[in-house]
Amino acid sequence: MAYQGSALQIAFGLLVVEVILCVLIILPLPLTFRKRVLLTIDQLTSNQTVTIILRTFFGILFLFFCDSLRSVESAEGKIEQHNDHGHFHSTHSDLNSRKFRSQRNSYLFGSILFLFLMIYRLKEMMKELHKLEEKSGVVLSQQKNASSEYDRVSTERDKFKTEYEAANNKATELEARVSKLTKSEAAIRTQAENQQKQFDRILEENDQLHKAANAKTTQSKKDE
Repeated sequence: MAYQGSALQIAFGLLVVEVILCVLIILPLPLTFRKRVLLTIDQLTSNQTVTIILRTFFGILFLFFCDSLRSVESAEGKIEQHNDHGHFHSTHSDLNSRKFRSQRNSYLFGSILFLFLMIYRLKEMMKELHKLEEKSGVVLSQQKNASSEYDRVSTERDKFKTEYEAANNKATELEARVSKLTKSEAAIRTQAENQQKQFDRILEENDQLHKAANAKTTQSKKDE
C-alpha cells in the first residue's frame, strides 16, 4: 500500500506539472513566451537519456492505466455477482471502494497520458513552426537581396539608358553636321567647277582675241 501511495503521489505531481504547462501554453500569453516554454521542453527532451526515461515512464503509466481499467471491470463483475446472489455485507462495500479507487486511478493515469501526448504534439507543432519561421526568414532575406539587386540593376539600366540617349542625340547631332558639311562641300565643289568653266571660257576668249590681234597685225604689215 505504501508503494501504491507513493506512485499515486508521483502521478498526481506529474499531473499538476502537466496542467501548469498546458495552462501556460493555452493562456493568451505572448507568443514568444509560449514558444520559449515549448522550445525549453524540446531542449530538455532532445537528450537521448531523458528520451529513454520518458518513454519508459510513459510505458509504465500506460501499464498502470490498463491495470486500473482491468481492476474496474473486475470490481464491476464481482459487484454484479454479489447483487445477483443478494449478498449485502462488508464485502460489497470493499468492492465499491476497490471500484472507486480503480476508477480514480484510471482517470488519473488517463489524464496524465492524454496531457503528455498533447504537450508532445504541441511541442512538435511549435518546433515545425519555428523551422517554418526560420525558412520564411531566409526567404524574406533572399527576397530582400533580390529586391536590392533588382533596384541596382534598374538603376544601372536607367543610367545606361540615359547614356544611350545622350550618345544617340550626339550621333544625331554629328550626322546633322556631317550632312551639312556634305552639302557645303557639294556647293563648294559646284562653285569651283563653275569658276573653272568660267576661267576656261575666259582663257579661250583671250586666245581668240590674241589670234585676232595677231592676224590684223600681219595683214597690216602685208598691206604696207
